Amino acid sequence: MMSSWQSGTVILVARVMQDVTFHGFEWGFMGDRLVCETSLKQDYISATHYINQRIENPFMLPLVVATLDNIKIKYSVRRTDTYLYAVISKRLHSHKSHNDLLQQLLDLYCAGKSAELLVPRNQVKMLFGFLRLPANIITWKIYHLCKYLQVAVRLYAEIDKLPTDNRPTIDDMLKLPYLKMVVDELLRLYPTALSLSRLCTTADRICGYWLPAGAKIFVLPYAIYRDDRFSTFKIATIPRHAYIPWNLCPWACVARQISMLQIKIVWTAIIQQYTFICLKVCTVVPKADFSLGSACPVQTTLIRR
Repeated sequence: MMSSWQSGTVILVARVMQDVTFHGFEWGFMGDRLVCETSLKQDYISATHYINQRIENPFMLPLVVATLDNIKIKYSVRRTDTYLYAVISKRLHSHKSHNDLLQQLLDLYCAGKSAELLVPRNQVKMLFGFLRLPANIITWKIYHLCKYLQVAVRLYAEIDKLPTDNRPTIDDMLKLPYLKMVVDELLRLYPTALSLSRLCTTADRICGYWLPAGAKIFVLPYAIYRDDRFSTFKIATIPRHAYIPWNLCPWACVARQISMLQIKIVWTAIIQQYTFICLKVCTVVPKADFSLGSACPVQTTLIRR
């Protein structure tokens, strides 16, 4: 991606970062570029758009009703399933050794039996659905570093201590405590989901409110921790259930670890070479959909460091 950049280039951050995370999915999960990349990416965009519509309008007609939108999303799901089945089946009958997540899923679930492809296919689809999360966090990071220059200077100084002759590695991420603080802070402000739902299995009383068995509760991560900070000392004082940007086990996001790693590595690689000037440093508000993206596009000018 950066090979096509030059100083002065203007980019739409969310769109570019979504492409980056998509290609990261290709290599990290499949070990290769996806043959039908364009159509698969479009099906993914259609699926997230449909989910956002359902969030904004819970009274939409169900999928069994043959509306135009419902027919389109069914075709998108069918194309994705067909393609992933073909990729997984081909891999299953290949005698080559692969070092990627798909191979680990096949080794874990299939044991050479093509009849058991459903589990790895659904696992890959689930992880595929979280591609927007790291893209959104990187977008928010660029936007805020344009506003808070003192944070940008400190973060750049920490990353500049890494060797620039190699690409950032997992081990390098352990040497960047301030980067982790910045990412944790952004996830505090913009968690991966606006709300989480729970079902009461038994009756209970919380803060004086009586909750009958079967009641549904919505937890709002966006609202419940607006005053925390993430220095080493402060983290030790925050209750475990007070900071849940990725939900909590056993409901925790399956992509949380790889998303965090992708956010840090992509970000480190970029700011080793570039800094940013936002064209309009205005108040960008989050949009409540499948994940908390910005309600308006974030544009930035790239400046070669």
